[in-house]
Amino acid sequence: MPQYSPTQIENMTIDGKKKSKISEPVGGKGEGTLVYKQQKSEVEAYYRYRDNSKDTLLFIGRYSRLGKTGLKLNEIRDKAREYARIRREIAPVDLKDHLKFEEARRLQEMEEQKRQAAIEASHGTLEDLCALYAASLHRRKASSARDVENSLKRNVIVPFPHLAARKANTITPDDLIPLFQRVLERGVTRTYNMVRSNLKAAFNLGMKSDHDPRQQLEHGKRFSIQFNPVDAIPRYAEFDRVRERSLSNEELYQMWHHLESGKETWSLLYGLLLRFCFVCFGNRPEQLNDIKWSDIDFTKQTLMFVDTKGKNAIPKKRVIPLTNRAMAILEQAQRISGCFDGPFIITGGSPIDIRNLGRFVGAYNDWLQDNAMAEGKQPPERFTAKDLRRTATRLFTDCRVLKEHRYLLQSREDGSVESKHYDHDDRLPEKRDVAKIYDDYLSRIIDGTADEQPDNVIQLKQAEPSIA
Repeated sequence: MPQYSPTQIENMTIDGKKKSKISEPVGGKGEGTLVYKQQKSEVEAYYRYRDNSKDTLLFIGRYSRLGKTGLKLNEIRDKAREYARIRREIAPVDLKDHLKFEEARRLQEMEEQKRQAAIEASHGTLEDLCALYAASLHRRKASSARDVENSLKRNVIVPFPHLAARKANTITPDDLIPLFQRVLERGVTRTYNMVRSNLKAAFNLGMKSDHDPRQQLEHGKRFSIQFNPVDAIPRYAEFDRVRERSLSNEELYQMWHHLESGKETWSLLYGLLLRFCFVCFGNRPEQLNDIKWSDIDFTKQTLMFVDTKGKNAIPKKRVIPLTNRAMAILEQAQRISGCFDGPFIITGGSPIDIRNLGRFVGAYNDWLQDNAMAEGKQPPERFTAKDLRRTATRLFTDCRVLKEHRYLLQSREDGSVESKHYDHDDRLPEKRDVAKIYDDYLSRIIDGTADEQPDNVIQLKQAEPSIA
C-alpha cells in the first residue's frame, strides 16, 4: 500500500477518482494504518489498528498543507508512528484505554500544577508578614500596635525593599544580618532587641496563620514557614534598658504645680490627663485618655476602662474608685471638653495623642533644665510620662501597701491561679481602702507637708482566698 502525496490527500483523488476515504501503512505489518477521511471541506487523519478482530480509530488531527489551521503531513505521519510505537510497548494493554488513562493523568497533573502555582502565588512576602502581625495587634487593640507597625516599616520595609518583597518562607538568618547590622550602626541598641522581638513574633504568627481559618479569611495569604529565621539571631540582654527613674516627693510637688510651664499655649487637657493618671494610681495614659463620660459613675465615684496591656493583649475590664481629687480633675476637664464624648478629647473630636503627651512632658523637662542653668545649678534628671507609673508604685511602697492590693489598682495581674480563674469581683471595698492610703500620702506631697517617707502608715490585712 503506497504513501500518498500531499496533493492526493488534499484533493482526496486517487488515479483520477474522487475518494471519501483513503489509507496508507504506518510501518510494517501489524503496526496499523493511517486513514484520511473527507469531512465536508476538510480532511481528517486517524490512526487505525486492529485488535481481537476489531478495528479501532484514534483521531490524530485535521490535515493542512501549510499547517496554519491543522497539522502538516509529516506531523500526522509522525504521530501515527508514535501511536504504533506506544502500542508495541504497552501490549497487551489496549492503546485507546492507555491513552485515556494517560490523558486523565495529564489533566490531574495540570490541576496539581495549577494548585501549586496558586499556593505559590498566595505565599506572602516579608512585607505581608509584617503587615499581618501589625494587623493582629490592631485587631486586639494592643497599645503597642502603631509603634510596632512604624518600627517594622522604618527598620525593615523601607531600608530593605528587595528583602521585603521576598517570600517570607525563603528568608534565612543570613538575609537578616544586614538588617540588624544597620540598626547597630545607627547606635540604637534598644531598637535592635525590639525589632528582633517584633520580627520573631511576626514569623511565629505566620507559621500559625496558614491553619487559622479567620486569618485566611482576612488576608488570604499563606506563608508555609518551616522555621523561624530570627531564632538564630542573638538577643543582647545588655541592650534592654530597665528604667528605674521615679520622681522624688519634691520633684512630684514641682511637677504637680508647674507642669504646664513648658507648654503654656497647649490645651490644659494634657496636664489634666497626666495628673489624672497619677491620681488614678499610675494607670497608663493610653488606657485612660480614651475613656468616655459614660464610663464614669459620678454617684459611686468609680471608673471603668478597658486594659489591653499584657500577654496576648486580651482586653480586660478594670473598675477603680475615684478619689475626690480625681473627681475635681474631671470637673476641670468637663469645663473644657464637656461637649465631647470623653474628658480628654481635644479639638477635632479625637483623644489626646500619646506622642504629643510625651512631647508635653519633654517640654516641662526643658523648662526645668533652663531654670536650673539660669540659677547656676545642676540640671535635674529628665523623666518621661512612663516614669509617673513607677513613681505611683513608689508611693504605694512607701505606704507599705501589699503588692496584691497595689495590683488591684494598677491594672496588674498577680499571676495566681486564684486571680485567673476565680477572682472576678471588682473588690471595690478593698480598692477604696488602698486608694485612701495612697491619696492621703499624695495630698501631703502636693501640699508640701510630706517627708520622703509617710508617717502613720496604714496596713491592710492579707485578703482571704476566694472560694470557687
